[in-house]
Amino acid sequence: GGAGRPRAAVTEVRPEDITWDEPRKKLGAGGFGSVYRSAKGGFRGQTVAVKEMTAPMTGPDSEEILRSLRVEVAILAGLRHPNLVMLLGACLHPPKYFFVMEFAAGGSLADAIYDGRTSWSVDDKLSI
Repeated sequence: GGAGRPRAAVTEVRPEDITWDEPRKKLGAGGFGSVYRSAKGGFRGQTVAVKEMTAPMTGPDSEEILRSLRVEVAILAGLRHPNLVMLLGACLHPPKYFFVMEFAAGGSLADAIYDGRTSWSVDDKLSI
């Protein structure tokens, strides 16, 4: 599928392309790494979220991990929806691996649900 449709271009980002507050503001963490907020206007004039992979990227599985990251970039680059943060760029060159995403100033969907900032019923919340 998708033959004939143009692929969304992904901007190649270098670590020095992003300006940070000190100390860096950590937004969250997961199995592959952590998400940080750039300084205000820290990437091409806008505040962004940076998903930085800190899992070991060496050893027998490193090529498979890198392939998976490239697939994720390709998928995220093609997603355009007002309710999804957009991938703005990526760095997939050793030793740095990170994604640059739009910054959702209002927090995550999980934050909104668990902090009670929605008027949704329990059934609605559970269905998400």
